[in-house]
Parts: sequence; structure tokens; C-alpha cells
Amino acid sequence: MNCLLKTIIYFKGVYDTLDLFTDHLIGAFESMGYGTFVYHTANEEVSKKMLLRLLGESQEFAAVTFNNLGYNLSFEQPEAAEGE
Repeated sequence: MNCLLKTIIYFKGVYDTLDLFTDHLIGAFESMGYGTFVYHTANEEVSKKMLLRLLGESQEFAAVTFNNLGYNLSFEQPEAAEGE
């Protein structure tokens, strides 16, 4: 299995104890060749933009979250142009 093209998405910034556990997971998965994207709740607007850009790339993804952090993310959909 080629892990180099796979990215794991993590959510951090709500609970310090979960951030510590997440940091250990990041280290473990990176040592196995997985890419990392961290969604920082303290800087939500920038994180949303970067996440959308990342999801637009043709890669495979997985997400790691605890206590449903990130579960309620919402993104505005651009309105379709007439005729689409």
C-alpha cells in the first residue's frame, strides 16, 4: 500500500488533552508515510480555506476527530452559474 499520497486530517484547538493525544497520532502516522493536515479551531477561517484547497486535490483522505470535533463544519457552496 502506498501511503505517500494519503493525507490524514486532524482537528485541534478545543481540548488540550485531546491535542496532546492527536500530536502523538500525528507523529506515529507520519513515521508510516502518511501526510498530515491539521485543522486549527483557533484560526478557523484560514483552516477552512486550506482544508477546501486540500480536498480539491485528487488524493485519498481520512479524518481523525474526538468528541465529534469538526463534525459540524459547514461550508458555503458557491452558487451555480445559470445553465449549469
